[in-house]
Amino acid sequence: TATFQMGQVSKTPQARNVLVLLDTSLSMHGEKLVRAVEAVEFFLHSLTPQDRFNLLLFHSEVIPFSPQPVPGTPDQIE
Repeated sequence: TATFQMGQVSKTPQARNVLVLLDTSLSMHGEKLVRAVEAVEFFLHSLTPQDRFNLLLFHSEVIPFSPQPVPGTPDQIE
């Protein structure tokens, strides 16, 4: 990923702050939920330790993965 700074190209990736929402309601039962979880896992594994993320599961209530965003480290993602 290239970013532009004052007319120059920087190849240093910018840290990302990401909030992932995953619908776990009854409408997402079966294969739809399986595919959604696979997509979230694929995305989370693209994060770097400089990135910060949180995951919110929602159905009749919202359940956060963490009270605050966490670094995109392998320990947090697994």
